Amino acid sequence: MASSRKRPVRPKTNDAGEPLVRVNLDIPLSSYEKYVEEVTDDKSVEEVINDRINSAATHSDVEGIWIDKESRVELQRHLGVPVGDSDDLRKAVAKIVTLSLMDCHVTVRAELLVRLKSRAIGVPLGDYVATIVRKALEQETGLY
Repeated sequence: MASSRKRPVRPKTNDAGEPLVRVNLDIPLSSYEKYVEEVTDDKSVEEVINDRINSAATHSDVEGIWIDKESRVELQRHLGVPVGDSDDLRKAVAKIVTLSLMDCHVTVRAELLVRLKSRAIGVPLGDYVATIVRKALEQETGLY
């Protein structure tokens, strides 16, 4: 006689063993078309959308900063390094310093700042940088 008990249904899981849930979404066609633009040979539109949803779900700040592609490209140009996620951005920003003179702001890499510090022996860094900038400006204008 066959058992009347049914075996429990095991949900489909991801690679980490977490149960997966299928969700039907109604999104504007224009949004869907943007996701389609990100499709590659290795990733379907469903996987692109899934990645985006997972990224949003793990985003930990209510006032998060979402950066569009054009802004990310501009940030990368200013920072001089690729920025793929918040860790990349945080590390890149930590490596730059802005020097200001009147309304002129000059951004320098952390490596330059380290070298300046190593040469400013016995002199406050701000004074040392001011001297270098003054000399460079005088030299550029023929006064030095």
